[in-house]
Amino acid sequence: MPRSTFRVCLAAVLLAISARSFALNPHTLISQYAADHWSTKDGLPQATVSAIAQTADGYIWLATEEGLVRFDGVRFTVFDSTNSGLTDNYLSSLAAARDGSLWIRTAETLFRYSAGTIRSLCSGRSIGLDYTPMLEERSGAIWSREEGGLLEYASNGECRHHRFVAAAFDAVVTSLVQNADGSILIGTSRGLKQFNHGSITDAPNPEA
Repeated sequence: MPRSTFRVCLAAVLLAISARSFALNPHTLISQYAADHWSTKDGLPQATVSAIAQTADGYIWLATEEGLVRFDGVRFTVFDSTNSGLTDNYLSSLAAARDGSLWIRTAETLFRYSAGTIRSLCSGRSIGLDYTPMLEERSGAIWSREEGGLLEYASNGECRHHRFVAAAFDAVVTSLVQNADGSILIGTSRGLKQFNHGSITDAPNPEA
């Protein structure tokens, strides 16, 4: 992502976050609001940002190709393989959990940041680099896309790999959402899929 593009994206995210706290005047033009800009000159380690998340403590987190970045509105703090539990600095996606922790995705594995510590999870096999947003389901389990299927880090600490027939899952995955019945809905370039009880099918059409 070009540096100028990141500036615009981050400004938009900050504006959206503030909008959730304070109602905006509908008669005020967007050009009338002040916007700050940050770049590598301000401490951002790398200008390619693949994901942005905000944890319950208010920090904004950035996934970059040179580590995890925490932003407090003024300064950047970088977590990488030299000063944290990360073993791979190339990050692809983030997810802020309800308990205040942060989930981090790399090509190697999942990491969890909590109480100032980054811990590796689901290690032992490469899960591949993937930019699909992660999902925290109601039970607290974390779901992520991996090559040929889905990766689940269950609430009991078990790491489960759900593999499917290639024809059923050979598509670009754009989103993961938990359905009202507990199943996982998977938005793909080949339509909406549904994962339930260990199998994947086309999601039913509610209008059919």
